[in-house]
Amino acid sequence: MKACDYEVLMLKRNPKISFGNYYVFPGGMIEKQDYIQPWRENLGEWFKSVGVHYPDFSKRVCALRELYEETNLMFSRRTGIGADICSLENY
Repeated sequence: MKACDYEVLMLKRNPKISFGNYYVFPGGMIEKQDYIQPWRENLGEWFKSVGVHYPDFSKRVCALRELYEETNLMFSRRTGIGADICSLENY
């Protein structure tokens, strides 16, 4: 059996809101801006080369958006020196 070295990001919720002081995963619901159409219209060339290959594209966009909204963490692709630290394939 192979040992795993997973890391999990959890947040402690504000004590003044529902489920206060609970530790939770960042997340939420798919919103209209997560769906394919806005991406196709606004970033057509990028979407043709990347987004069209993912049947769960909207879920991946939602996960990344929610992560940013709740934590201010934004994953992006490095250019130049260094390797990609993340890409849509990983989410």
